[in-house]
Amino acid sequence: MITINQPMTCEEYYDFIGVPSDAPAEASQLYGKKALFVGDSICYGACDSEGGVAWAGRIAKGTGLQSRNAGQNGYAVSTVRNKTLRIVRHIHEYEGYDFDYVILHGGVNDAMGLMIEGTEAPIGYPSPYWEPKFFDVSTFSGALEELIYYTKEYFPNAKIGYIVNLPTDRPDVVKLSELGSYMKAARAVCNKWDVPCLDLFAEKDVIDLFAADTQKYCQDNIHPTAEGYDVITPIITAWMENMKSPRPADSSDTAGESADVTGENENGEKDAAPSKLPFCIAAGAVALAAVFLTATVIICRKRKNNI
Repeated sequence: MITINQPMTCEEYYDFIGVPSDAPAEASQLYGKKALFVGDSICYGACDSEGGVAWAGRIAKGTGLQSRNAGQNGYAVSTVRNKTLRIVRHIHEYEGYDFDYVILHGGVNDAMGLMIEGTEAPIGYPSPYWEPKFFDVSTFSGALEELIYYTKEYFPNAKIGYIVNLPTDRPDVVKLSELGSYMKAARAVCNKWDVPCLDLFAEKDVIDLFAADTQKYCQDNIHPTAEGYDVITPIITAWMENMKSPRPADSSDTAGESADVTGENENGEKDAAPSKLPFCIAAGAVALAAVFLTATVIICRKRKNNI
């Protein structure tokens, strides 16, 4: 697929797919910038009539952004569909590249699982820690943390954002309430990592428009059509144009240190961060041992001096 494997300017990209770029020079803050888009078939544009252009290609056409659409059909955030069909794979593939923006998307396939009830990925919750060894990638939350971790690790100077998916109306595949729980978890993870979210799940005007004419905007109630992408793209464009530069990592982001994070498990129950009590007990025991050892040394010296 040309949008994954080969670097292109927006002009080359649109020459390839036969659509001329109409981007006025320097009309947007995105003009001439480089962006990587990763995600699933919605990011790729599975039901888009313009050759899988989706929002990545439309933004390039409208602003002069040099975009690479690495979205791929069937990919999930977690390991629910095996360890290969994971969105983080494309982040690893682009390690060493230089991007001004990296836009993440995903979660619908985690909620769908293997399209059989009971096979969906557990939602999980944000870890209180910051290293990948603490992330349970079999869960959606843990795997999203891993995805964000490596995105920040490989592209420290890029503006990173996550697109929260539109609601779906396919109870035979995924219930709206269940997808909402995954998107709520995504917001919690992004909040921990200070990653901006574009919450399409809460874009009422878009949702109402899609619902009013599903055949036109989202025929299968999951994947937008070309007209659907035409509606979504200006929202994503404006969000990217106003995205702030990444803040420098502070002391709370260091490896191994815990974050003040609580989340909800797949049953909607609050999960508190691990207690610090064992660490306090251990520290107290060490302090008492040090006092005892010091006292013993002093007593031994006094006895020696009296001999």
